[in-house]
Amino acid sequence: MYVEMSETMDTISVIIPTFNRSAQLVSCLEAIERQQADVQIQVCIANDGGEPVQHVLEPFVGLDVQVVDLPGRSGQVAARNAALNRAEGDFVALCDDDDRWLPGHLAELLKACRTLEHGRGLAYTDTELVWIGTATDNTDVLHREVFAFQDAKAMLLHYNPIVPSSVLFSREMSKELNGFDESMGHYWDWDFWLRASGLGRIQRVARCLTLYQIDVKGSNQSAVPERMSPDLARLCQKHQLGEIPPSNFARMLKTSGLEHNRALSEVVWDGDKGIWQSQQPKGE
Repeated sequence: MYVEMSETMDTISVIIPTFNRSAQLVSCLEAIERQQADVQIQVCIANDGGEPVQHVLEPFVGLDVQVVDLPGRSGQVAARNAALNRAEGDFVALCDDDDRWLPGHLAELLKACRTLEHGRGLAYTDTELVWIGTATDNTDVLHREVFAFQDAKAMLLHYNPIVPSSVLFSREMSKELNGFDESMGHYWDWDFWLRASGLGRIQRVARCLTLYQIDVKGSNQSAVPERMSPDLARLCQKHQLGEIPPSNFARMLKTSGLEHNRALSEVVWDGDKGIWQSQQPKGE
């Protein structure tokens, strides 16, 4: 489907990689549809060698949805780059198909991005980490915790305090940085934040407008960060960071020494678990 973009309105391209998670993709798109922003949205989905997704997109007639079908499994970073190459917006937002945006997410990010000098740097919202358990068609929210840190630019030398689905940046800057470095593997996001921070400011929005899903069964790619040690070593070598212990977002909340970096944030989500489930009628 295609909706012509306005020439006078800011446009945001949303990058979503996916692989055989049509139900998650649908509810993710529903959350994007609920955004309250005076902006044109283009959604760029990278289907990373999975089953066709066109049939689940039919209800979203109000969105400009572009699908990049990769012929085989290319990996999460290559998939994001493929979607980024299709982006036409003034700004680029990232969203994983199992994460959720709350209403106002894009509006707040756009406001923050407009304060960046020459569009360099990036803006991000605070996040709630949400531990999810699933059984048949039911979704249970088992635990939730605010993930918010101050002085992200300094923290990036030791930890990654920015969740990918919370970020917005200018497409021109992403072109200047040549997109995401596929050699960084699982740490593609941390690498991009570091490179962006070298060009401009990191602007935080102190509201938890992003929900980051943690599967209690451990299906998240970062569930066991020790497995990603080779990628972490490449990141540290590239940016001369020294030795950094393996970690992930959940582990950071329990890391001794990071308490002084924790920040207050406005919690927005009302706890309704329906945001994790598609509101579209069943019977595809």
